[in-house]
Amino acid sequence: MSTPASQARIEPRGRWAFAAAALVLLVGFSGCSRLETNYGRSVGTEGQRSLSGFGVLREAFRRQGWEDRTVARLSERLNNVDAIVWTPTVEEAPDQEVIDWFEEWLQRGEKTLVYVLRDHSTEAAYWRQAAKLAAPEQRMEYRRRVARAELQYQRELLARPERISPGWFTAEPLDPPSRIGSSTGPWAAEVGSFGDQGRIEYAVRPARDADRQSGSTTAVIGASGFPIFWEEGFSDTEVKHASPLATAGGTPLVTEVTSDAWPDSQIVVVSGGSLINNFGLVRPAAQRLAVRLIAASDLRDAPPPDDSAIVGFLYSDEMGVRLSSLDPTQMGPSGLEMLTAWPLNLVTIHAAVLGLVICLMLLPIFGRPQRIPSRSSTDFALHIDAVAALMARTTDEQYARAKISDYWVRVRGETDGRWVIPAPPTQPAALDQPAALDQPAALDQPAALDQPAALDQPAAPRAGTLDGGAASHENSAEPPPRSPRTGSPNVDANDDQ
Repeated sequence: MSTPASQARIEPRGRWAFAAAALVLLVGFSGCSRLETNYGRSVGTEGQRSLSGFGVLREAFRRQGWEDRTVARLSERLNNVDAIVWTPTVEEAPDQEVIDWFEEWLQRGEKTLVYVLRDHSTEAAYWRQAAKLAAPEQRMEYRRRVARAELQYQRELLARPERISPGWFTAEPLDPPSRIGSSTGPWAAEVGSFGDQGRIEYAVRPARDADRQSGSTTAVIGASGFPIFWEEGFSDTEVKHASPLATAGGTPLVTEVTSDAWPDSQIVVVSGGSLINNFGLVRPAAQRLAVRLIAASDLRDAPPPDDSAIVGFLYSDEMGVRLSSLDPTQMGPSGLEMLTAWPLNLVTIHAAVLGLVICLMLLPIFGRPQRIPSRSSTDFALHIDAVAALMARTTDEQYARAKISDYWVRVRGETDGRWVIPAPPTQPAALDQPAALDQPAALDQPAALDQPAALDQPAAPRAGTLDGGAASHENSAEPPPRSPRTGSPNVDANDDQ
């Protein structure tokens, strides 16, 4: 037989673990540059750093030995989950399919559904407490933020629905919200007083037929700014209510809902998220309440020592709760499981073999690993190595030596050395003598006809010539005319023959 939630024991180490989780929360808030106030999440940045997140509560479950998981949809895979913490952001009853699924899940026995009603007082309470610790020069700014948060808080109070009634209970808005103060009930001795720091916005009572809203359409403004419609559901299961913790005025803070239709299971309704969210758990009374709630969520009858309970955290927004009614044996693979199904498994096998080959290629490492020095783009030695590599590619040693010698002579101004190739010796004689074309021998030296010796001696007369021809030339005072083309005396052709 399972232990009732109101009689469950609290382990002493739970409070110390919870205090450590709250300390982590305070450190996280101190390092945040922007105040996060998004409601409902228990994982990620919002879940850990948001004032209205539930990351600290989730960490407290883990420190108490629970195994936690995130619930993305309702399916048969949650049959082994012992408790579900549901933090809806929409203040409306869920649809009928979701209610029916939870009814079937509770009928499996030893299950706990923790339903957390949303409230809106967290940000305003944070700035009110922070203003008390502000420096004198920052008090005016903190007062502005308190006023802005209070104005937003009043707007959200006016937007609350007339009631929230899924059939298991009915939550009616309190106007104005009620301060908690001292607490009463079976848990009051362990939880203690909340003082004047806590408020609740809803009063939980048993549902009546007049509260039935099954089939009515609800419109909620989504994140995109457009309305989203769904039909609210209502459970006809007969239930019993018990309040282990309430205010001094009798308003329930925690409500236990049980039914003969799902024995050994329960629904625990928390009247406000600010009682167990990240900011609320900074208070000692809220920490004791959360530890008590964790202990009451485990309804297993004599579990094995090495068998830890499993808790799932369900977050839902204006899109509602996703539902999957398929049997686990009929559900197709999802996520990485798709790599093992046809036809992707054919590609997966080849990719695995290829990866194994690559790993074997990269496996051998000889010697101790060394740190490779980083190269600098301004290192002149790299330029020398690059030029040397280019010269090596030419396979011409004489060309390479000539280039190196040219560098030493032109850049370094060297005239001799190991890398300087000596210049060939000069020949001045060859340079002083003009070339054959530079000597106008044919033009400067007179021809043979210019020699007077040949002309002084008369030639013998030839046959067919006049005797007086030669004499006329000798007695003439003017030399014979020269040829304009050669510059030689214009001699008749017959004289050469």
